[in-house]
Amino acid sequence: MNKICIIGLGWLGQPLADLFIAKNWQVCGTTRTLEKQKALAARQLSSVRFNLYDTHSNTIPARYFKGAALILNIPPGRSGFVAERFEVQMKGLIEHAFSQGLSQLIFVSTTAVYGSCKGIITRVTQTAPSSSSGFAHQTIENYIKEHFWQQSVIVRPSGLVGRQRHPALSLSAKDNISLGLNPINLIHQTDLLAILEKLVEGNIVEQSFNLSTLDHPSRQDYYTWCCRKMGIRAPGFSRDDRNENEVDGKVIDMKSELAVLGIDLKYSSAFDFPLPSVFS
Repeated sequence: MNKICIIGLGWLGQPLADLFIAKNWQVCGTTRTLEKQKALAARQLSSVRFNLYDTHSNTIPARYFKGAALILNIPPGRSGFVAERFEVQMKGLIEHAFSQGLSQLIFVSTTAVYGSCKGIITRVTQTAPSSSSGFAHQTIENYIKEHFWQQSVIVRPSGLVGRQRHPALSLSAKDNISLGLNPINLIHQTDLLAILEKLVEGNIVEQSFNLSTLDHPSRQDYYTWCCRKMGIRAPGFSRDDRNENEVDGKVIDMKSELAVLGIDLKYSSAFDFPLPSVFS
């Protein structure tokens, strides 16, 4: 039986598990809370409690890894992030998984590895992080490429959108937002799931993929439009007098990725994303 292990059965991992369960794959994974573990057990989904910072990787049963594809999806978190600890623990988890007979590693990284880059970003653009998270993910990417590249693939999603998760909800309450003319880089959960499915089923390795919609409207235009569509207060942007040649944001260009994968995005434009219901 085909097998997949998902480290992090949360916002992304849970629907991914459901997708592969529907395909009759053997699915297992980790969660941080007892409450979530009980909920997963009620759905006949095997899981163990695991927290990257304070749980040893060998607490995850060896059977979870043997002959499996592993989705390693552990965001660094917005509070309590300790880069050195994150790097050490992630490396230990990856090494342990491969020592137990892992078949394929899919590492969910981030476009934060391009923090200092400007302009169009493609698969061949050199990473240049500027944040602690970006540097940590770059370190882990390099570790994977040095030691396990023949069995691994890296995906770098842009800002994640889906269900009730949308940046416009938090930006709505803010004023004096800078860099309004900079382009957006977002990817919908539905498309990320389809890409992960393709990578696992095709056993694609030795590749890195940057993920984003094909359009990149300005932050001001897009988030103002979203809020008006949702019937909520539009965010306030500070004046941005830069001309077109002076706008220095990043544009994540994934046309090459789509050609390699042989698929199309369901939401190639951010304007096509279903917007959250804010009055239900």
